Amino acid sequence: MKWIFIVGVNNSGTTPLHRIIGTHPDINTLARQGPGVNSNEGQFHTNKVPMPNDYGVGRLWGLRPDIFHLTEQHDHDPRILDDWTAHLSKPTCSWVAEKSPPDTLRTRWLQKIVVEQTGEAPYFVCIVRNGYAVAEGTRRRLHAELRKDIDISLAAKHWNDANRILLDDSEHLKHRALWKYEDIVADFDEFRGALAEFLDIDNAFSDDFTLTFNINRQQTTGLVDFNAESIARLTPDEIKKVSTAASPMLEEYEYEVL
Repeated sequence: MKWIFIVGVNNSGTTPLHRIIGTHPDINTLARQGPGVNSNEGQFHTNKVPMPNDYGVGRLWGLRPDIFHLTEQHDHDPRILDDWTAHLSKPTCSWVAEKSPPDTLRTRWLQKIVVEQTGEAPYFVCIVRNGYAVAEGTRRRLHAELRKDIDISLAAKHWNDANRILLDDSEHLKHRALWKYEDIVADFDEFRGALAEFLDIDNAFSDDFTLTFNINRQQTTGLVDFNAESIARLTPDEIKKVSTAASPMLEEYEYEVL
C-alpha cells in the first residue's frame, strides 16, 4: 500500500484537496466515522500524535514547534499506520491519502515510519495559500471556536513559521510537490494532470468542478478563490501586523507584501 500525505496549514485548501484526491478510484481516504469521531483527519483516528487542543493552541500549532515539529530523530509508534488503515473508506485500493494540518510539521517523521513499514517512501502533496487570507480565516475561525479575540499577528506568525518548517523539511523528502491554492483554482485541469504525473498514476481524478465541499460548516461548490474577500475584512493595522509577522514567507512564496 502506498501513502500520500496532504499537508498545509488550516484554511489553505487542504480539505478540498483531500476531497479531490479521494475521487481517484485507486486512492483511499479515511472515513469520517469512528468511535467518537466525526472527521476524516488522521489525527482524530489515532492516539499517537500530539493534539493541538491538548496544548491550548487549536489551529495555531505552528507556534509550538517544540511539540509538533517531529523528524527522524523523534520516537514513533509504527502502529499509527494500522490506526489509519482501520478506517479506510475503500479498503481494496492500493493507495491511502491521509490529511491532518499538523502533518505540515512532521513530514520527515511520517516518511521514516512509512519507509520502515512498507519499504517505499510516501508522497507529500503540499499546499500553500496567501498568508493574509489564511491569517484572516484562522483568526475568524478561532474566534468562533474559542469565543475570544485572537491577535492576528499570532495567526500570521503561525502561517509563516509552519511554512518555513515545511519548506526546510521538504529537502529531506524523496517525493514532494507543492502547489499554490490560487494556481489550483486558476487552472484545475492543469493541476489534475500535474498531480497524476507526480504520483505516476492515471489521471482519473474527477473533473467535475461542481463538487460540493462542506468546510467548517459552510458549503461551497467547486474551488473558489476567496482571497480578496478575506483580505478585505482586514483593517489597515491588521494588514500591517500580518506583513510584519509573515513577510519572510510571503516573499519566499512570491506573494505581494501589502
